[in-house]
Amino acid sequence: MATTKRDYYEVLGVPRDASTEEIEKAFLKLARQYHPDRNIGNPEAAARFREINEAHDVLSDQAKRERYDRYGHAGLDPAAEPTFASPGTFADLVNDLFDSFMGGSGGRRGYRSPQPGADLRTAVDITL
Repeated sequence: MATTKRDYYEVLGVPRDASTEEIEKAFLKLARQYHPDRNIGNPEAAARFREINEAHDVLSDQAKRERYDRYGHAGLDPAAEPTFASPGTFADLVNDLFDSFMGGSGGRRGYRSPQPGADLRTAVDITL
């Protein structure tokens, strides 16, 4: 059973350009209305309360809100394939460049799993 998530702004009933104060005010109003203690035995209210909390968690955090505004729900899914990710570190960029010149795979192809030693950093000066 696949469920689609509703737009977080719609869940809280605020416009996309809502201020932090407006988001907080809408959240508090809805949280009081749908709180499980006020709706004992009502699974629909409990589900709505979870949805309201999730929307508030994202929209009240500036970094999460920016990702959500740019990429939607996919921008918040840590398990999603990072199709919109930046090139990574400078070392990744240099490795990709050398791979393409030296007959490697020719650049990044999606997500690379961590390699042993990936946490080591070395400063290298290169003159071209």
